[in-house]
Amino acid sequence: MKKSFQRVIATLNLFQGKQSLTIFLLAAFFALSACGSDSSSSPYETSAKDANEPFSGDVSGIAQVGPFVEGSDIVIQGLDSTFIMVFEEFTGEVADNDGAYSIKEVSSETNYGYAKVTGKFYNIVTGSISSSESSLKGVINLKQKNSANLNVATALVYSRIEELVDYGASIYDAKKQAEQELFKTFGFEGNFDELNKLNVYSDTDGGAALLAMTILMLNESETGFDYRLQMFALDFKKDGEWNDLDNRADAADFAVDLDFVQVRKNIQESGGVEKIPDFESYINSFVAAEYKLGECSDNFDKKIVAARNTYSKNDGVYFICDDGMWRKATALEQNTHGLKCDADGSVLAGAVDTSSFYVCESGAFREASASETDVKKGCGDYNEGASATKSVSKFWVLSFTCKDKEWMADGVKQNMESYEILTDSRDGKEYPIVTIGEQTWMAKNLEYNCGANRYGCYYSWIKAVVDSTNLSEPVRGICPEGWHIPSLVEFEKLFETTGVDASHSSMLFAPPAWDTEGSFVMGYFQSSGKTDIEVMQVNGFKDEYGFALLPGGTSSFTTGVNSGAEAVLLTSSRDDAGISINMRFDLALKKGTSTMDSYSNAVAMQQSSYNLRCLKD
Repeated sequence: MKKSFQRVIATLNLFQGKQSLTIFLLAAFFALSACGSDSSSSPYETSAKDANEPFSGDVSGIAQVGPFVEGSDIVIQGLDSTFIMVFEEFTGEVADNDGAYSIKEVSSETNYGYAKVTGKFYNIVTGSISSSESSLKGVINLKQKNSANLNVATALVYSRIEELVDYGASIYDAKKQAEQELFKTFGFEGNFDELNKLNVYSDTDGGAALLAMTILMLNESETGFDYRLQMFALDFKKDGEWNDLDNRADAADFAVDLDFVQVRKNIQESGGVEKIPDFESYINSFVAAEYKLGECSDNFDKKIVAARNTYSKNDGVYFICDDGMWRKATALEQNTHGLKCDADGSVLAGAVDTSSFYVCESGAFREASASETDVKKGCGDYNEGASATKSVSKFWVLSFTCKDKEWMADGVKQNMESYEILTDSRDGKEYPIVTIGEQTWMAKNLEYNCGANRYGCYYSWIKAVVDSTNLSEPVRGICPEGWHIPSLVEFEKLFETTGVDASHSSMLFAPPAWDTEGSFVMGYFQSSGKTDIEVMQVNGFKDEYGFALLPGGTSSFTTGVNSGAEAVLLTSSRDDAGISINMRFDLALKKGTSTMDSYSNAVAMQQSSYNLRCLKD
């Protein structure tokens, strides 16, 4: 009350004359109202415990954020009952790098004193000595001679204690209330000792809470640390609450990104501590409240919640309850949250980031490799050697084999599920068939009564029609019953239906095996080194109709098989001289061309051989 009455007296001295008394009463009324002179509304009563007896004696304690270094300055001044510092200063230094100090023959009008430490300190977050000096102050109970500690908490409550005393509280009550408010505003619950008895290296609840507060106030730079202390003190002074939502969020953001294992190592190195208090649980409770994460206990283990704090850089970031502590969820954890892992090898898109994929194995998810993402199936010990396919068009798939936990591409092959299947009753061989317009074609070269290779069998015109006694169209020839050798007119109908012309017959080509480098005698794989899927993409081999034309080339007694750059199919048609006509497809200028080509003579009709596609009657 002393400071408030001093304000009233100062007001009175400003005035003279007849109105002085009236003005004085008005000033006194407002001053007393401001300081809570109404006993019915004031919560503060001088406690019997708050002895105002003079103090004289030695004072010692520890100054720490982490320990202040040896040589840091210590100042103590006595306080009177109205929180005014007495003139005389008692000075000393931190005696060692553990932050300990001792000052002889300190005297004060009351049990309480103002204390301040200035110097560099060991930063328990960075694990190094601060680059610049900082100061911490506090109200200390001088009678606690050996535990007049200065720390982050004593600095945070100093201005609040001064404010409460100014409005009528005793130093004892103000100190007690401010300290209780401090723990409450951080959300820390427990039976804590007085702040100037606390030590960040003591394995107690108070030590753990103090260490947590210290970490929340710290920063990578000492400038940031000093700023956070000042901003907190100004805010807390008003009503005993930390209302600065931006600053609170910054403290939480700073803490959740820390490596607490490393912080423990730093503390161990700085103080040789046998057992470090459980500060993590206090930081966890603060972060949970700031981010609105809720409870984290055994009942909620592996629970994942998104942080909700618009002042925080982590707003919307997912956190996971892990062994009683909240931590940032990994991309794997947040993306697989809620997904069911019930089949080895299943690949699922992420729950949050749907562009990421995860493999279920042994009841848990892992990130899918590039090949597993491509195939949409896991590859592991459980399916070593297995096959899988990936659709590249309606009629074609890229096939893979699981080898050493990776899907290895084997090549492009026909997707038989998109075709009807014809079984040749003569030898049981199966052929995919496809309907294009009004025509139904074999989607594979005939392989009857010969030693087939990847391009099917080769037939001379004479051999192909040998079974036909009637050469009028349609000519069955060597085709299965109900099928025949297509005529030139029927090929032209195919081209009309598909839109193929002399420049674009490649839309009928099978993706694999075409020699895009122009070599007639070498297959695609030997000449280019590209994969089947790459040749499809580069050359536009879409094969939208599923005709699946392969570059089988020709076969003759003199040159053998020449394949890789063209396909030649037999027709049942002949020219005016009776010489047979075949249909030639090649890759001129990397665009398919289709041309009619006749045997040069009757001998060639017997010696040169070509592939055959049968057409349904």
